[in-house]
Amino acid sequence: MDQVPATLAAVLGSVLPQGGPLEPTVTLLQLTDRPMSLGELRGVEQYGPFGSTELHGGRVEAVVRFDVPGDSANAANGNMLTLQGKMLGSKASLWAAGVLEVESVAGAPSIHDNGSWTRSADYRVLFEYRLAPAVEAESLIARIPIRVDQGVGAGVVDETVITDDLIRWDDVDAPTLVLRGVRSVAELQVAFFLAGASPSGSVTLRRTHDDATGAPTVFPTLAEFLAAVNVPGAPPPAPHAQFAFPTFAEFIGAFTPAGTSFVLGDRDGNGMPDSYQGMRMALAPSIRLPSARDRLEVSADVSPLDQVAVIYLRASGPSS
Repeated sequence: MDQVPATLAAVLGSVLPQGGPLEPTVTLLQLTDRPMSLGELRGVEQYGPFGSTELHGGRVEAVVRFDVPGDSANAANGNMLTLQGKMLGSKASLWAAGVLEVESVAGAPSIHDNGSWTRSADYRVLFEYRLAPAVEAESLIARIPIRVDQGVGAGVVDETVITDDLIRWDDVDAPTLVLRGVRSVAELQVAFFLAGASPSGSVTLRRTHDDATGAPTVFPTLAEFLAAVNVPGAPPPAPHAQFAFPTFAEFIGAFTPAGTSFVLGDRDGNGMPDSYQGMRMALAPSIRLPSARDRLEVSADVSPLDQVAVIYLRASGPSS
């Protein structure tokens, strides 16, 4: 908040005419807070495909004075015309910088002082400033362990881990993502941070069921795998099948960016928040899991990961 006056002055200073022997100036004469919304909320920003974070800020109304010099009265008048033209022509860039309204409120003829001429004009502006979202979270919530005491004294402790369609792979653990029917899986989503090299090993997609026996049918391409495990209105020809991305890098390379990057935690311990990129991979046709006995598994061949890295993996698609 204490940087708002300087920020506004810098934004408005971008329209000052340049190139003369004397420097034009912009001065904030008045600055008043103006309400923006409940909780000063100005919108939300997507955490890649995984969620969103609130964006906050505020608005101030200001009266600003532009002083435009010249080596003669006519030169000062001409420089003021240049400024007024730039104010009109810069509406789009000023809006993008947060200046929502600009209104001329007063002006004065050129005056002579200390050997130079100066022309002044006052404007009222409404400025919206943006506060960056605070970096508070260490991670996304991928699993919730629940411990229940089943006895007296030392007793017996049961632990259950609650998960959904989101898991986390890192250099401590890389569990298999298991999705059961009744549903269709139409998309995979990742958000990942790599401290250095990509982890080793392959990443496997396996469509299977509880009654499966023997080795799954292996398909050489993702397109062939998807075609074999999904025949609308009929049992798939390959209900026990798999496709493997040969390397972790090829797995990530099959995704396309989704949303802006975001920061979470400091996994590599370098004192800087880790930057994550959210990405999506469409599964077309989607993988149908018509019963609770059908499932899709996504697994990392090397578990835990053998590099300092964090990968959030999630599947999405409608329930049948």
